[in-house]
Amino acid sequence: MNILNRTVSRILVMSCVLLTLFAVIGCGGGTQGTGGIAIEGRILKTDGTALANTKVTVAQTGDSTTTDANGDFSLTAKVTGTTSLLVESDTVSTEVAIGDISAQASTVRVTISVDENENSGTVEEIEIEERDDNSNSNENAGSNSGIEDDDTSQEFSTEEDDTSLDEDENDDSSQEESNSGSSNSNNSDSDSQESSNSGSSNSGSSNSGSSNSGSGNGGSGNSEVETCEDQDIIGTISDLNTDSITVSGITFLINTETRVEDINENPISLQSLTTGMSVRVKGDCINDILVAERIRLV
Repeated sequence: MNILNRTVSRILVMSCVLLTLFAVIGCGGGTQGTGGIAIEGRILKTDGTALANTKVTVAQTGDSTTTDANGDFSLTAKVTGTTSLLVESDTVSTEVAIGDISAQASTVRVTISVDENENSGTVEEIEIEERDDNSNSNENAGSNSGIEDDDTSQEFSTEEDDTSLDEDENDDSSQEESNSGSSNSNNSDSDSQESSNSGSSNSGSSNSGSSNSGSGNGGSGNSEVETCEDQDIIGTISDLNTDSITVSGITFLINTETRVEDINENPISLQSLTTGMSVRVKGDCINDILVAERIRLV
């Protein structure tokens, strides 16, 4: 009986140990929420080198991950409003505020510089992408509607021109009948004939003016629809200032969210670029304005 009790006890203990091991394995490697906003970025030291094997945690949700050998990290968290990241390694432990995140945000990209001596971190660069929803489809629908309206206007104008020509032909026929009646009538006065001819002439002039007016309206129905298109080009810088860059004849607007990188995709300042350099520029159309999202040396 004692042997049976001991056997049962050992089985229960082994079951508990196995369950504990499975729970630990399932929780290992950091935690990330499903859905929400993608938070991507890079952790660098003040000298620009990567801070690898560093734990990055969203303070508001507890979602966490670890940086790779390049200092890069990526996680997903359901967070809006004021957001901060906890950066923890063997040499530093600090909390860095990355600002307010709207409910429309889909991706947040951030570069953080960490001072190990001061045990502090600062945001060097941040970019927030928002969901497009149905704005693009609405804009396309509006553009197509404008084209259809122009085509409809042109068709109406053409019909007006045809109607005006028909009226001219009817007036010419009426004038010929009037002249014929005047010549065949032996008892008609010459004054009456001149009056009839004058009336026919005035009628023709009036209709001719109407025809020209209709043609003018038809011409104004044609219009060109210009649209902004996203660009991803490689070329040489031909013009550069603090607000814009021109590459291969295409000008991009530069704003605070434009990323400038060297050939190894490390962040550099805009002042590092000069005309004549070869770069790759990716730009998006925002409110029909081509804005540079990323500029990288090639």
